[in-house]
Amino acid sequence: MSWAHEKPTVFSDEDELQLKLEFARLCAEDPANIAMHGYTLFPGQHNYGRAMAAQAWLSDPIVQREIARLRENEVEDLLDERARFAKRVMDDGLSCNDLKVRLGYYELFAKVMDYLPKQGANVNVNLTQNVIEVPTRAREDELPMLEGEWAEQQRRLIADARSNRPN
Repeated sequence: MSWAHEKPTVFSDEDELQLKLEFARLCAEDPANIAMHGYTLFPGQHNYGRAMAAQAWLSDPIVQREIARLRENEVEDLLDERARFAKRVMDDGLSCNDLKVRLGYYELFAKVMDYLPKQGANVNVNLTQNVIEVPTRAREDELPMLEGEWAEQQRRLIADARSNRPN
């Protein structure tokens, strides 16, 4: 019997739900080959139309929720304990309606992720302005003198930078 004479399989609603969940699992595992996942679920030339139609399931809310659930679990498995705790704190903070409590969650999240500076940290920074001063206009007779000054200033800046270089 040729494929043209084969009748496609009829699926019930429960079977279709299972197929959508399987499609979501395939999409979460291999998002680069979404076009092929319909053909995996519906093999054979007699199911070509169903395989093509299955690609539209990507916009189905059931499939999207399942992909999000699978990817969230996948991400959770990759996180270390601190990041997992920080994610839970941020999720709780986002779901909280009270502004003061939400800010408390955000502060806890920042402490866990080391976004807040340590108390008592003393940072000494000395800023010196090392620039070459160039007048906007100079006469022709002033240029040789200015070029000598610029060269001397450049040598001083280089020497200063070398002496302040950390070892």
